[in-house]
Amino acid sequence: MRWNSVLFAATSLVASTLAQSSLYCDNGSGGTGICFETYFDPLFNARYGWVFPPSGNEFIGQFTVPIAGKWAGVSLGPGMNGNLLITAWPNGNTIVKGARQAAAYAQPTQYSGPTITTLATYINSTHWKWTYRCQNCTTW
Repeated sequence: MRWNSVLFAATSLVASTLAQSSLYCDNGSGGTGICFETYFDPLFNARYGWVFPPSGNEFIGQFTVPIAGKWAGVSLGPGMNGNLLITAWPNGNTIVKGARQAAAYAQPTQYSGPTITTLATYINSTHWKWTYRCQNCTTW
């Protein structure tokens, strides 16, 4: 996928969630001090946040998900098929993470290329929070 397609996908995502997005600074328990543009999903009571540098092929992201949610994932494009998917779930005191891609509406397979680095993890009895750096994640 070329950069202009990624820019279009990101613009579509921002446009479709603009009314639902807000600025959130992670200063609470287990906080990183990073301010994210976030989307809150009221159906799953989950928050997803992103910080994009002015240029480059990386970003910093954050998932905040109720323990009952078990796992979470986001598509970095419009829809699931053919787009990079970031998935994560808690396992004890750590987060299992992965980059995946789906060719159909079926179990996505692991996708090599992106480097996903955990920056911070916070897990308590009600929710889990994972902050990560995703390098080589704006093209696939």
